[in-house]
Amino acid sequence: MKKALIFLFIAAVAFSFVSCAQGKETEIFDYDLNAELEESYDFHGKEIVFIGEEREGRIEVNPYETYEDSEWTERLKIRYKDIEKKYNIKFVFKKSPGGLAATHAAGLHWADLFDARSDAHWPNMDAGLYNSLTPVPGFVEGIEEGKWGPVRLVEYFKRGDDYQAFYPGFHGIPFPQMGGVFYANLTVLHQFGFDPFELIENGEWTWKTFRNILETIGGTPNDPNSVFGMYYQTSFPDYFLTTLILNNGGTLVKKNEDGRFVNNLNSKEAVEAMQFAQELFNDGVVAIQNDGEKYPTFIENRLAFIYEYSYVGTVDASDNGFMYNDVDFAIVPCPAGPSAKYGEWKSYLGYADRLIAVPITADMDIINAMLSDLYSPLGNDPFEWREVYARQNFLHEESAEYYFTMYDNAEPDYYRAVSLFPWSSIINARKGINEALEESADRIQAVLDRDFNKD
Repeated sequence: MKKALIFLFIAAVAFSFVSCAQGKETEIFDYDLNAELEESYDFHGKEIVFIGEEREGRIEVNPYETYEDSEWTERLKIRYKDIEKKYNIKFVFKKSPGGLAATHAAGLHWADLFDARSDAHWPNMDAGLYNSLTPVPGFVEGIEEGKWGPVRLVEYFKRGDDYQAFYPGFHGIPFPQMGGVFYANLTVLHQFGFDPFELIENGEWTWKTFRNILETIGGTPNDPNSVFGMYYQTSFPDYFLTTLILNNGGTLVKKNEDGRFVNNLNSKEAVEAMQFAQELFNDGVVAIQNDGEKYPTFIENRLAFIYEYSYVGTVDASDNGFMYNDVDFAIVPCPAGPSAKYGEWKSYLGYADRLIAVPITADMDIINAMLSDLYSPLGNDPFEWREVYARQNFLHEESAEYYFTMYDNAEPDYYRAVSLFPWSSIINARKGINEALEESADRIQAVLDRDFNKD
């Protein structure tokens, strides 16, 4: 597999002449993957199958498909071509052909890389159908620097000593998304004399201020002729409570003194968040609304706030996508609770977030050789892609700043465990907080033990 160094040197010199002939504009996109003459690989044109998740009919990890952000995908195209040339491989992008377990049991090749939502990865992880990334050269070393996405998210997909999934943190494709994002309708808020950007910068973006805004707006819920403050959505009520807890200095799960993951929903910070949510509902400051109604209400300037996943206000091109409708909105963090350190804005990652894994059908010789190269920085600055993403997907510069602060501070949502908590009963005050904590504690801990506390 290793070629003579003199042959590689000649090849590298020849490649440099070709690069110069192509002009300076390609040189800014990437570093030369052939610059080091330590060793060379020849995998004889083998296909590396990358199964990707679709959005709007396209496989998003495929840089050869059409994106609005042509500047960044041009860099990705060059990167993939460089990798293909250096290792003599060919990337093939496909939609999922069916289940990994059945394909592997039949002795067939499924994929070498797999991009999917977290909930699509969990069954494969449970079945032991992913290769460990821990021994892949450069993987562990790249965690702290953010090469594989937010550190806490990489740790969330660690089972024992085995890292099993990652987000390409230096690339931005698949795009960074997260839960716990607040959308503020600026048309509505300015009408009532509020500017969320000023409130944040002045240190006033707190639960107290937030409640005051909702009370000032008042209005009648579910009235098409009235402006209202915010709705609790009928599904995923945990979205709101989770972001309240995190932005009150709390966590859903913590490590105890023995290093075990334990339920932390009974903490002071979490209980305060639950009490605040119940007060908003009991006092009529917020109301419950069907999911399908909140988007048009917001877009039509009849609703001040929505809490949602971040894709709704950035890349969602559907009728519900805010960037593709005539609405002036801002992405802002959840207001800070009384136990929070102000300015440490947080979101959460996990259930609906995208990661990449290496299925058991992968050719690990190739993965070990090229994965670190494939996900190295695309430009001079490892996070230069954020500038491109910000220009493309935000109406306001401040929104991009808060967005990436929330992303960098994101906590795992531990969804498979904490989804067992009766969030709906808390948010609409049908159940007492202590009762809910007591009845769910054992079930939540059992899932944490299964996923993270194996001996």
